[in-house]
Amino acid sequence: MIKPNVLVAGFSRCGSTYLYQLLRQHPDIHIPREKEINYLHKMPLFLSHPHLMNLKFFFPKSNYFRKFRNDKKINIDFSVMTAYDLESAERVKRELGDIKIIFITRNKEDHSKSVRKTMENHGEKMYIDASYYSNFERFIEPYRENFKNVIVLKMEELSKNPEKILKKIFKFLEVPFLKINYNVYKNTSSTYFSDKHKERFSYFIFRFKRNVLKFFSYIITPLARRAG
Repeated sequence: MIKPNVLVAGFSRCGSTYLYQLLRQHPDIHIPREKEINYLHKMPLFLSHPHLMNLKFFFPKSNYFRKFRNDKKINIDFSVMTAYDLESAERVKRELGDIKIIFITRNKEDHSKSVRKTMENHGEKMYIDASYYSNFERFIEPYRENFKNVIVLKMEELSKNPEKILKKIFKFLEVPFLKINYNVYKNTSSTYFSDKHKERFSYFIFRFKRNVLKFFSYIITPLARRAG
């Protein structure tokens, strides 16, 4: 059974998709096509619903580990919601061992605005002050306590000088630095919605999936809490 040996544990709305597209170009690095597997955190389901359980947490382990079947040196789980579960660090250590941990952060005020704007674009109400998610130190500290190798990056530095940041990351991962294509922002897996007909359909599918997840999480969350 092959397990990931690197986890990008946080954070959402910090340029993680851009970093994902950069790192997956390296021949020694494997990242599943499903960018955010979100298996190792129990809560939250979405940033807008911090008290709803993440349904993927209850999936079989085999469903998680099979996504990392390959022969590359570095296997990265890019689940940037993981650290928002304050119990996740011990869980990750227990399941994956003393792996390497990566965080990407940004200016706190800009991050809070981005979280709120994202929820508005999704047509969802925020059930918590968005600034809660921007208190990065609170969510990073449990990982510093549990893991020897933790690196914290800044979105602003990545945007300004991606080559410098990648050299730092590749050294951290112990893989050779290679020249890659930095102009991949428009090709990221983020979904941008406009008034175009084809993107309206994508938005409908996106909203449908989120609503299905919320529906089942509303049912499972109280049952799981009663069961302990």
